[in-house]
Amino acid sequence: FFNFNSFINIALGLVLFKEASGLRAYAFLLAGGILLFLGAGWVARVSAAPSKEGNLKRGMLLSLAAGFFWGIYFVPVKALQLWAPEPGLGFLHVLSGLILGGAVPALLSGFFYGTKRGLLKNTGWGLATAVLWAVGTACFLASIQSLGLSRAVPMVNSNTLVYAAWSLFVFREFSLSQWPKVLGGALVVAAGVALMALSG
Repeated sequence: FFNFNSFINIALGLVLFKEASGLRAYAFLLAGGILLFLGAGWVARVSAAPSKEGNLKRGMLLSLAAGFFWGIYFVPVKALQLWAPEPGLGFLHVLSGLILGGAVPALLSGFFYGTKRGLLKNTGWGLATAVLWAVGTACFLASIQSLGLSRAVPMVNSNTLVYAAWSLFVFREFSLSQWPKVLGGALVVAAGVALMALSG
């Protein structure tokens, strides 16, 4: 359900920023978005291993909330780049703002919810995650400039395939009998990404 942001970004890119160049592009983007959402929904309905199962309803609501906020957080940046008479917002400014915006809440939550034991080790893992996220975000920003919001964001959400691989093969969140369903959902997502890439 996290891929819900794809629909928001497609809508904003098409309606607000006029990124599609014809009926074919609209059709491919819409069809790709539907496939992304169906694939994510298919995987969300698969039962996790009992030791890994959490609160399904709460998890789906939080995923939709994440999808919504991920769907709108690039709008101010895109709007400024598009509509400002002399845009002064560079690539490094945006990346620095995103990293700082993510770091401050994370550090503050550590003070309120963190425990003393293993704090340094946990911080190290958090920093490693932040570095990976920053590299991905830098590529993401560049892709938005090249492809536009309506195609870049849904295509970046092909990270669902990477999540599925980690979930299945490393963290073993699903029993072996559920693997075909998870892989099937991932393939539907891949088909959606392919349609968006071809929307040209």
